[in-house]
Amino acid sequence: MASHPMSALCLVSEAAETLNLSTQAVNWFLSRGYLRGAGRRVARQSIVDFTSLWHREWPDNTTPNGYIYLMRYSYLYKIGLSKDVHQRQKNMTASLPGRVQVHLIHTIPTNNMRAAETKLHTFFAKRRAEGEWFNLGPKEIDLICQCRALIV
Repeated sequence: MASHPMSALCLVSEAAETLNLSTQAVNWFLSRGYLRGAGRRVARQSIVDFTSLWHREWPDNTTPNGYIYLMRYSYLYKIGLSKDVHQRQKNMTASLPGRVQVHLIHTIPTNNMRAAETKLHTFFAKRRAEGEWFNLGPKEIDLICQCRALIV
């Protein structure tokens, strides 16, 4: 017997509890397309996809092969990859005209830099300004800063 199509959806309140977010935050992610759903319901697969991207802590028994970073220049944010994030920040600052500073906002250890960077670029595609630069708001920045590990 086939399952009812609605079983693939859950209430916003259930999604909020699963994701440990407020219902307001879930509605915000729905409205921006970060979660999929219909009306006041959230697609269960969307919750699985969302949670699989955000690991809370880096596993003790592994060593990251690099990092995903979030840097800010003016009003734009760069999501990039590097094995040496602080050197990358210095190089970016030196390559820009004038006395501008690139600010390091957050780093995320990962086991696969390219795949992790691609996942974040895809996740935030609607906010892409150009290349690896994104026009992120406070909630997107907070979401990235909550991520302690990206294991792909």
